[in-house]
Amino acid sequence: MGGRWIRRLGRGAVRAVEANPWDWVPTLAAVLLIVGLALRLHGYTSYPRFGANEDEVAWAWLGQSLWLYHWPASWSYLPEHLPVTAVATSQGVLLPWVSPWLDHPPLFGLLVGGVALLAGEHTPAEVGPTAIRLVPILLSILSGWLLYLLAARHLGRATALVALAVFCLSPWMISASRLVESEWLLAPMLLGVLVLASHRGRFPTALLLALCVLAPLVKVPGVIVGAAGAVALLTERRWVVAPLALLGAPIGIGLFAAYGAAVDWHQFVLVWQVQSARHTNLIAGQQFLFSGDVGLWNFVPLNDPFWTVGMVGLAVMLLRRPLGTESRIPLAFAGYALLMALTAGTEGAQYYDWYRFAVDPLICIGVGDLIGQNLPRLRLPVLDRLRAQIDALRAPRPAGADAPT
Repeated sequence: MGGRWIRRLGRGAVRAVEANPWDWVPTLAAVLLIVGLALRLHGYTSYPRFGANEDEVAWAWLGQSLWLYHWPASWSYLPEHLPVTAVATSQGVLLPWVSPWLDHPPLFGLLVGGVALLAGEHTPAEVGPTAIRLVPILLSILSGWLLYLLAARHLGRATALVALAVFCLSPWMISASRLVESEWLLAPMLLGVLVLASHRGRFPTALLLALCVLAPLVKVPGVIVGAAGAVALLTERRWVVAPLALLGAPIGIGLFAAYGAAVDWHQFVLVWQVQSARHTNLIAGQQFLFSGDVGLWNFVPLNDPFWTVGMVGLAVMLLRRPLGTESRIPLAFAGYALLMALTAGTEGAQYYDWYRFAVDPLICIGVGDLIGQNLPRLRLPVLDRLRAQIDALRAPRPAGADAPT
């Protein structure tokens, strides 16, 4: 019995050695995703410290209120909300509870609040990190899978594997993916339209258009998903569908306005006048791109070194083939950066790293492409030996080479 299993393992090992090394890339990608999930789950309730960024409970409270009472309520510091009631979090912190809460669209709150309710958390004071932080963690793993599909199709499996390794194993990405912020739902939506644009057929096209409409209902900057989808479709010469994807953004904003009108139009207008006034000048775009102060909560820098490297990689990618199908990746990033310049508040763009979450996977692709394009050109002895071993494994063996002597 034991000898049979040993022989099977031996034959499997021989086949693995004789196989094309590139055949192992999907398996390595799956391993990276599993390891990335394990690292994100390790101590996920303790860091980032729950309560340091109260946005996490804001989304959960909104979802609880919508699911249980069919009415939006949560905490807000915007002065137009009256009356205000002090409500305690599970950490004992008092926050200004307002009703109706119209600071942001409802879709992400419905998701987070629904998970909290499934975990038995039915009141604001019961919301903790154990359940709700699973939402961004799982969304980040979904983003990693889509990141790999996108990069493998347009840049090659080597670049895709390096990009996925950076995304899954980077300590900065691991920490960021535990924070309950709506940008973690925008990230897979953005990657999804970039992937789906290459797939023709009714279902992929319908799914792409649905994502373009739904993204602004996650957060208003989700309009970039429709624009990015349109650009990606144009690179695939899909002239008819591209305008429909672009039209998804105003349709989504219109649905959000209809939601506000159904709740309280006067309050909706007041809140969004204040939201618009937070943007004062275009310096927000510069701060979004280059600020070293952004962090997982206010005024606590994260200092992710891959951010700058990835921007360089995306710029090189665009310069290399500005009209290629892969140009959708740097153009999506550039579009989001422009949107931040036009809409973000100066303080938010300078200090809030979660504004970057939606495009962090694209940054990792930029890092992967920069490494994948330049590493093979380095004449390092260890790389030369590795290339020689791979070439030897891939070379056909002479007849009878493995015969016993």
